[in-house]
Amino acid sequence: MKRKLNQSLMSKKKGKVIPGDDTTSGGPGHDFLSGVTCHIHPANFGRKRLNIFQSQVQNYGGNMIQTLPLSSETISYIIFEESVDVVKLKQFFNPSAYCNTRFVRCTWLVECVKKKTKVDSKDHEIISVVDPTDKHKNKEYSVSEGEAKQPSPEHHHPSNKDGLLVTQLGEQENPITKIHTTDISTKEFSPDNFSPHSASVKEIENNIIVPCDSQLTQQCFNEEQKTLLHSGEVKTEEENRIINRLEALNEIQTEHDASQETVVSLVKPFPKALKDKFACARPSSSKVRDMNHHITAELDKLAAAYKSKKDTWRALGYQKAISAIRHHPREITSREEALSIPGVGERLADKVAEIVESGKLRKVSEVCEGEEANTLKLFTGVWGAGPTTAQSWYTQGFRTLQDLQLKATLTRHQQIGLKHYDDINTRIPREEVAEIEDYVRYAALSLKKGLIVMVCGSYRRGKLNCGDVDVLITHPDGHSHQHLFKPLLSCLKETGFITDDLVTQEDNGNQLKYLGVCRLPGEGRKHRRLDVIIVPYAEFAPATMYFTGSAHFNRSMRLLAIKMGMSLSEHGLRAGIVRQGREKLTDGHLLETPTEQSIFEHLGLEYRPPHERDH
Repeated sequence: MKRKLNQSLMSKKKGKVIPGDDTTSGGPGHDFLSGVTCHIHPANFGRKRLNIFQSQVQNYGGNMIQTLPLSSETISYIIFEESVDVVKLKQFFNPSAYCNTRFVRCTWLVECVKKKTKVDSKDHEIISVVDPTDKHKNKEYSVSEGEAKQPSPEHHHPSNKDGLLVTQLGEQENPITKIHTTDISTKEFSPDNFSPHSASVKEIENNIIVPCDSQLTQQCFNEEQKTLLHSGEVKTEEENRIINRLEALNEIQTEHDASQETVVSLVKPFPKALKDKFACARPSSSKVRDMNHHITAELDKLAAAYKSKKDTWRALGYQKAISAIRHHPREITSREEALSIPGVGERLADKVAEIVESGKLRKVSEVCEGEEANTLKLFTGVWGAGPTTAQSWYTQGFRTLQDLQLKATLTRHQQIGLKHYDDINTRIPREEVAEIEDYVRYAALSLKKGLIVMVCGSYRRGKLNCGDVDVLITHPDGHSHQHLFKPLLSCLKETGFITDDLVTQEDNGNQLKYLGVCRLPGEGRKHRRLDVIIVPYAEFAPATMYFTGSAHFNRSMRLLAIKMGMSLSEHGLRAGIVRQGREKLTDGHLLETPTEQSIFEHLGLEYRPPHERDH
């Protein structure tokens, strides 16, 4: 018995074991939260601690609401971490939108669990319950003792379709997230005026979207809470496990706080001076004039060669140095000048000096012009073969495409890539891309009227030729796209337009993607790479931006979104994302992005049309 007790204490001290992880409902007579509906706001909670509190609500008969709605009269308690006060609470949402709801600190739930009954929340309230009959009349909320009273907004605030909270814009709030909407009922069709909502969108003035998640700072229980946990008599073994669980979790949390600080991510302003340095903040037409093109051209060859060999870090180092040299305002004339540029080290400065003196670099001949380099370049042109596979083929002694056809073990994708090698690696003229778009549009409209069919990629950015054709399809009614994928592909195959299947992806959320090979009817037509992506109308704007590119532009947009506490993907733009390192702790709230312009506005950027995104 003594040994078990000592082991329990040691485990608790080390913070490696959380007692009672298998705790379930307390059984008959313990559903003291039955009929109670709760939402636990994640602000200032660690993920583990948040999960513990949520499970206790459910274990004792309560109903948990994971995502806070815009307004409600049915939520009994909104529970906050103990450090949240009335000022912080009002930064999260408008309390008057939640009638009959008590806004309490988590100490209330701790006391309920300890006493095995639903206790009076008066001593734990941040703001007293809002009377539904007075919610539009009162100008001040009743605040618990010790908190300053705050004036309430003068108006009932509107919301958007995704349940985002919209509050009046204050002096200190960030204007870059202000909603700008226009009447599109009379506009002609264009990729940038699609709206998955009504034909006319009402303008909302002086409003900002406020996420329901705020700063997450990992914190443990304070001394007052620990006293509360230990006070009273523990009557059951079940209760003891729960209390021990919470205490052990707090000890782990304390150790975690000492070693790692939670990254705070909110919809927040980002310094304009830093934002202007992002590629997405400036048009691609404003590219800096390269005063040292003779140097960067040689180094570009090395970067490409190392990338093809999957030497990622060396390739990345060269790319960063090339970018720094490209932005150097003067022509480099010496090794010392090259060395003074950030990102250029001793060895690279030697290479720059060699190029300045002789006009070429011996290393380029060694790395980029030998048999191995040329063979690897040839092999990576086979669809489905990356740098690793190409290197493996070279190591096995293969040197030509015929070697691969006769001797190599190829996947189905590689066999198709090898069969159509020349066609797939030939750039597609812009006129032919337009023909392919028309062919797919005709087939789609024969199945369902009203579909929107658009080619994205470099074609939409205005390039004269393309590597492949990305066709994006949706329907304005929001649902007619759902059963189009397989019938459309069958139709295109039956007519002989699609000749080979590569990949079918049906696990990317609500989007469906097909990769294959197509050929237009007629003598002498080439086989071309075709991607067909079917998306819901609500995701059409972010999907259009994503599949338009360029890849560099997309990376820049996503990085800026992260810096502003958001998350951008082909599915949408989310705000109020809380991260710890690279890990997302919360999913935040989906912002309305009916057009590409709206995405730029949420990020506080000037809109860039597709031809200005060719970074």
